Amino acid sequence: MSNNEIKQFWDNNVSLSYKQKIQILEDFCFENADNENCITNNGNVLRHDILEYKHSFAKDIYIRQMTLPKDWFIVGAIHKWSFPFFLLSGKLSITTPEGIEDYIAPMYIISKPGTKRVGFAIEKSIVVTVHANPTNTQDLDELEEWLVALNWEEYEEFKNNLKNN
Repeated sequence: MSNNEIKQFWDNNVSLSYKQKIQILEDFCFENADNENCITNNGNVLRHDILEYKHSFAKDIYIRQMTLPKDWFIVGAIHKWSFPFFLLSGKLSITTPEGIEDYIAPMYIISKPGTKRVGFAIEKSIVVTVHANPTNTQDLDELEEWLVALNWEEYEEFKNNLKNN
């Protein structure tokens, strides 16, 4: 799927909710993973397949650097917490509830909790995210469990547990 095809899909399906659009794109990516430049969590957040990652740690902080190859389509997990997202180099098209935005390096945003995005690398891009790491673990599986939900049901359960505690 190309960047233009993603934009056309997004614009032509205004009656669908944001979650529905994301799910359709994720399903497409999963179904065509062998034939398309698609990366999806498919129940697990990919860390080492295809993408180049660098993991760094400081007191109470986890820093993840990810290099996205040009013309690759990526579906992220649902983030439980807010965090800064830095685009150090390259150009990405990213879905938002308001539409599709082009991010051109250098730039950053603060990503809100409950965010799940679909992105397309218009150019080879380097992204850095910075996350709280209150236990100072360097176990990526443990961090993944604390930072993201792999589906909307898991995220809703997480939110309800936060409210009740």
